[in-house]
Amino acid sequence: MRTENDILTDIYKIVKGSPINNLDGGIWRQTRPTDSQLQDCVISLITGGTHKFLQSSALYVKIFYKDLFYNNTYSQDFVTAGQMQTLLFDLSETLLKTNGYSFDIQSRDIHSEQVQTSIGVEGENKEHYMVLIINFQNTL
Repeated sequence: MRTENDILTDIYKIVKGSPINNLDGGIWRQTRPTDSQLQDCVISLITGGTHKFLQSSALYVKIFYKDLFYNNTYSQDFVTAGQMQTLLFDLSETLLKTNGYSFDIQSRDIHSEQVQTSIGVEGENKEHYMVLIINFQNTL
């Protein structure tokens, strides 16, 4: 049986060994520094319960990237988005082969979302993140 921390540590090691480690930001568990403007990767779990040991869960892996400023407005950088989507797809393929876990390929979802910021706060980052969401079972 594995705890949430055990699982996050296992996934962290996999991400550190992947091309995601070459981005200019850090790899974080659960949250990233609030003042970061880098291409950070954040690994988190949605457990759906308060059990000490996890049997099943959903893995969320987010990669943040800056928006482009063009014609006096911010918009998503689709070139970078495509690169981040490829990185997360490749990571999901690695996860499918990971011993000790059974990742559900049918639940795999990779998409982008705009980072929500507080209204009326000047100087906030304008960014998006690409997210991989995939369900898994702990097989150990």
